[in-house]
Amino acid sequence: MNKTEQPVELLLPDYVFSRLITAFQKIKPKEGMGVLYGKYITDEGQRKVKAEKIWVPPSRYLQSTSTGVALTEMGKKYHS
Repeated sequence: MNKTEQPVELLLPDYVFSRLITAFQKIKPKEGMGVLYGKYITDEGQRKVKAEKIWVPPSRYLQSTSTGVALTEMGKKYHS
C-alpha cells in the first residue's frame, strides 16, 4: 500500500457480507483484478470489512449474479 492509498472500511448488512465472502471464496484472482485484503469484524450486529483493495471480478460474473451486481455497485463507490 503506497502513501496515497488508505484502507477502505465498508459497513455491510449481514446478507451482503455473507454473499461477499462466498463470492471471494469462489473467485480465483486473475491478472488485472484488484484483490481484497482485509479483516472482517462484527460491529453492533453489522459486519465491517476493512480493505486496502477490493476485488474486481470478471465482467461475465458481475453481469450474471446478484452478488456480482452488489460488488459492481460497491466497486463504483469504493474502488479508486
